[in-house]
Amino acid sequence: MAKSRLKNPENKKTKKKSPQAPTPNSTVPSPELDAYTVARAAWEDGLTRSELLGVLKLDKSPADYNRVKRALQRAIKERILILQPKAEDQLRDSIKQLYPNITFKNLYVARDRLATCLQAARVINDTICRILETSSATRTRCYIAVAGGRTLCDVVSMLETEVAFPLPSKHCNLCFVSLNASEHQSRFNECANYLAVRMSQIYHASHMAVVGHLNSEDKAYQDIVEEKLDLVICGVGGSGESGFLATVLERHKLSLPSDVVGDLGFWPITSRGTQSKAIGEDVAAFITNRLAVAPGLDNLRTYASQNKLIAILSGDDKVKVGHTILDKGLGCNCIMDAQIAKGIVHLRRRELESGGESG
Repeated sequence: MAKSRLKNPENKKTKKKSPQAPTPNSTVPSPELDAYTVARAAWEDGLTRSELLGVLKLDKSPADYNRVKRALQRAIKERILILQPKAEDQLRDSIKQLYPNITFKNLYVARDRLATCLQAARVINDTICRILETSSATRTRCYIAVAGGRTLCDVVSMLETEVAFPLPSKHCNLCFVSLNASEHQSRFNECANYLAVRMSQIYHASHMAVVGHLNSEDKAYQDIVEEKLDLVICGVGGSGESGFLATVLERHKLSLPSDVVGDLGFWPITSRGTQSKAIGEDVAAFITNRLAVAPGLDNLRTYASQNKLIAILSGDDKVKVGHTILDKGLGCNCIMDAQIAKGIVHLRRRELESGGESG
């Protein structure tokens, strides 16, 4: 008789199961990546997150993407990877700190002359569009004034690429106004009359030029430039011989006194932001009558206080005049290149360290 085999649960020998490999959907967390290794690869080699996965020999899975992301976040938090602000932004912030009494509406520091002129063109076009957008329905004309000069000439040459039609306002027309009758045979493209006409062509608008002494006798023109301008655009002139005002005066055997640091809107100014008392009668008469420069310096101050004046600085010998217009509140809307900004910061700090008051 065959023996029966009884299953005894207590004596049963169970087969040992081998450990299973984690499935792709396993929730077992992967070890965190070394923050320094990931940050160095990203910084030195400029690798994207996708490229980092290949260098680190990781799968391009969402989990590994997140591991790289977390490593970079830790690198920033632990100051392994430090984002350094641009030098231009640092200079802009330094200027704001060094002139605490001035409320800047727009202050831009650009890398070089080309970038400065391009930034100025964008600011000017944005400002003109905003003027048109906010103009009253009863207004039929907005006045934009230009003072001329080499820098403004370069700005206007870049302006055409910034303009988009149709313009924001259909009821208000633009009129570009020249602020002086300066002229030069070989630098005619820098004249205020030429630039007013050129801008009117770009915007399909009208213009108002200065023809000799006639504008000084035209009450309607005087009323417009003294009280009705919506925007005044000035390239700031330096004290050097290459400045447009200095060049025009030289052709007529005239020169500026030594206390002049530059000019704003073709008005020579001292470090106090005032017109030089050392200017001879012949130079004063030439500026007022022959060049018919308008509006007056006091009017420019008023426009600046109303945020209607844009000052553009680029080129040589403009650190002192740049410091002056900032210190005297004439540069609340200002665009300058980094070289000038650096000089202004250095000049202002040296002035404060010596305990001297500006101007």
